[in-house]
Amino acid sequence: MKTNNKNNHVLTYFQDESITNILKFILNEHQLILIKYDKNILPEQLNVKAVLLDNDINEIEKQEFLKLIDQHFPSAPILLTVGSHYKKTFISVYSQNILGIIYKPFDVEEILSIMKEDLNLINE
Repeated sequence: MKTNNKNNHVLTYFQDESITNILKFILNEHQLILIKYDKNILPEQLNVKAVLLDNDINEIEKQEFLKLIDQHFPSAPILLTVGSHYKKTFISVYSQNILGIIYKPFDVEEILSIMKEDLNLINE
């Protein structure tokens, strides 16, 4: 995967491909390049500024993904998306970089607001 390091990348790992496609379309309009995680990704070619992770990914894959983030992008904040049926989630078990939890179904505007106001990744 060849990417331009001058771009700001948002790395995602979602179980639902349709969520990835919608986010990709919306974030690209704001000069953020959404990169879908796969095991063949070359971290040194990415400029990851934020991470979106679906809590529904199986536990082993989620741990492998978070290990990659902690090793290669230790300053990238992670937003964990969880189903609204979750009452409590112990996020510290996963990674110290988890910024917060977004409950599904989420509004894309909520993601944009976080990217703009909390992470300062969108300039308008």
